[in-house]
Formats: sequence, structure tokens, C-alpha cells
Amino acid sequence: MADDVRHELRLADIKKIDGMRNHTRATMRKLFVELRGAVIVFDDTEAQCEIIGGFLDQATLDYRREVSDDLLVAWWFGRAFREMAEKSCHWAILDRQTVFALSSKYSILLFQHVASLVNLNHVTSKTFTVAELRAVMGVPEEKIQRFANLNRDVIQPAISEINQTSRMILTATPKKVGRTVTNITISWTEKPQEGKRDAKRELDSSKIGRKARREGTAA
Repeated sequence: MADDVRHELRLADIKKIDGMRNHTRATMRKLFVELRGAVIVFDDTEAQCEIIGGFLDQATLDYRREVSDDLLVAWWFGRAFREMAEKSCHWAILDRQTVFALSSKYSILLFQHVASLVNLNHVTSKTFTVAELRAVMGVPEEKIQRFANLNRDVIQPAISEINQTSRMILTATPKKVGRTVTNITISWTEKPQEGKRDAKRELDSSKIGRKARREGTAA
């Protein structure tokens, strides 16, 4: 991942991956639009330097042979991501299935950020200002201004989705000064073995009904 090279997969091979069999050119386009818009903030604590950049540099969908399921998907990772991959071994903990299972860029970005911190010694939480957490999760400045709405529509749904499909349990604890939320602490812990097995079973199951299962409304 750290090399500046073209990565590629054919749609026929992508469809063989668990949870990916229903992808089309349209859904792959949507996926890569989301990933191209993802902004990564990485704190290189050893160098005492924060790195801000994109997850992807460019992606292409070559559909000249699309009719035979031979659509070719190619992408280049962004420089910031490649630098993090080169400097850090903790990216290995990013579960590929979990990333593909997450349905929104908010979930993807929060999961990636927390996963980059999980293996740091004695680090089990991180406190953000509201503005910092919005930046980490890619929430545009002009959208969802009230914290109550941000918490309801972005933070809690992302945490619920991550908790359902990953090997971690996340919690968000807001802190107020008066009536204003000033910062939010995101804490995480590894699931016990049974919890990890449950997450694996969920990843191996169809995405259909996943939200209902998460919310406890499945029939």
C-alpha cells in the first residue's frame, strides 16, 4: 500500500468477495466517490507532526468490456495514506471487510482514525473539540450545525455501525460547559472473543437487514 503504484481489480473478481456480489459500475462509482472525498488526519506522534491528506489520489472505471463483467477498477492511494502505511504497522489492523461493510463516509473515516490509534500503548480514548471531530468525520462546515443533530445523525449512527461490524466497541462522551458541548471523548475497547465472532458472522451475512438487526427491529 505504501508504493505509488496502480492497484486494480476486475468486477468479476470483486463480486467473489463476501458482501460485494451485487456491485455494478454505478455502485462502484458511488463507492469511489465516497472514498475519494475521505480526508485523513494522522498524528505522527514520533515526528510530532500531523499529516492531512486524502485516502485516494485517483480511481478509474474502465467499462469497455462491461457487458462481460470485465469492468476494470483501478485506483491509486493518496500520498498521505501511503506515507502512513509506510511509517506505521498499525494500519494492518484495519479489517478490509469492515471498511467495505460500512455504509457511510462518516463511519469509514471515524473507523480509520480510531484504528490508527488502537495499537498505541496505553491509549484507549481521544478527546476532540466539536470542530476537530467534524473534520475527522468529514462533516462539511455548513451542514448540521447543532450538536444535538450532529450527535443524532452522524456520531451515534457511525458508532453503532462500527460496533456492529468491527472488532471494537466505541463510545462517545460529550462534555459541556454550561449548556454548550465543548468536546467529545471517543473511547474504544476490543471486543471479547465471542463479540469478534459475532462481528465476523455479521460481515459474512447479507447487508440486507443489517440496519434492522443493528437497531433491534428485525423480524
